[in-house]
Amino acid sequence: MEPRHLELVQRCASCGRDGHGRPTIVGHPDVHVSLSHTRGCVAAVAARSPCGIDVETIHRGPPPRGVLTEREAAWVRDDPDPARAFTMLWVRKEALVKAGIGTLAEVGSLDVLDPGSAGVPATMETWADPPYVGAWVVLDQAPT
Repeated sequence: MEPRHLELVQRCASCGRDGHGRPTIVGHPDVHVSLSHTRGCVAAVAARSPCGIDVETIHRGPPPRGVLTEREAAWVRDDPDPARAFTMLWVRKEALVKAGIGTLAEVGSLDVLDPGSAGVPATMETWADPPYVGAWVVLDQAPT
């Protein structure tokens, strides 16, 4: 279809209000969509199964407490650019949450150091174009 014929809407599954929540394409329930933005960059992904995307500017402060597994925290500390390393893991976690794997409250137990290590059958890619880092994921099947 021509993109101009697609209508993207957001409706919150929790409160039922429009304008926030997971985006969908009107009339195409078999197409999953995820969006992300940060100052100066916008990212989107669409797929036939649940998907998620996140893009962030490199986080230069210390990582927030409780969002990394012990293994991830050690990897970030040992990296020559810990800020870039943390941001790379964070965007992977956010992409998985947007695809329906876990919640932001649970990201501290979701190990994404290696794209396949989250235990989720999925395709995941991470990219960096400083000052931006992003990740997208497409699940092989809907989460149960």
